[in-house]
Amino acid sequence: VVSMRTLKWVYPYQVEEKQTYEEKYGVKVKGTITDCTTVPDTLCDAYIEQHPELKQTYRHVEGVVLDLDGKPLYEAIVHAKGQRSKCTVTDSTGHFSFWLPRTYTKLEAYYEEYGLMGTLKNTDTTITDSSITIQMRK
Repeated sequence: VVSMRTLKWVYPYQVEEKQTYEEKYGVKVKGTITDCTTVPDTLCDAYIEQHPELKQTYRHVEGVVLDLDGKPLYEAIVHAKGQRSKCTVTDSTGHFSFWLPRTYTKLEAYYEEYGLMGTLKNTDTTITDSSITIQMRK
């Protein structure tokens, strides 16, 4: 299971370090370069296992997103209805998995593709404790 990750931006040199990329890595650069590192989401499965009391306020939501023909959608976005910051993206098999506060009762999903298909949406899927199948619509 892949957990959501948030990005932590690190600028060309840390203020306390006062060291440029050329000094630090021996590489000359033009313009601005930003290092980007990922930080594990605090609500990944491992974190919840270490803090079981969170299961009282959060639930594990998982399922699959299917296109109009019933085929799995890769990189469809699934989020709590009205809360785009509480989201995940489907994998190559259309599967999604993430933790949400129990106060959220509906999921929204969308998939944007250029060409004939256009944008697919599903805006009213009820969250349950079992696996959820989201069938997209135009």
